[in-house]
Amino acid sequence: MSSLKGVDESGNQTDRPVITGSLHVYSAYVEDLNMLHEVFPNLTITYDVLIQIPVRTIIVRGQDTQGVLIGASVIVNGMNMLRMKADK
Repeated sequence: MSSLKGVDESGNQTDRPVITGSLHVYSAYVEDLNMLHEVFPNLTITYDVLIQIPVRTIIVRGQDTQGVLIGASVIVNGMNMLRMKADK
């Protein structure tokens, strides 16, 4: 829906649809809520359960040396998760 155009209260076209009102869901992810608040600021979203996505650390090591590979790309669900830190 965020890719559609909209019309504001004055009848002017907007880059995004203007969605107002309230929506209640049983559970919501923090990241999704943040994105929805940004895209649809006039929509009030309430929830029963707020889910935090767990943080995982992935260390990519070379097969032969078992040394950390700096600059290796890690792709999770199509998103590049490159935030490499060297081991001590």
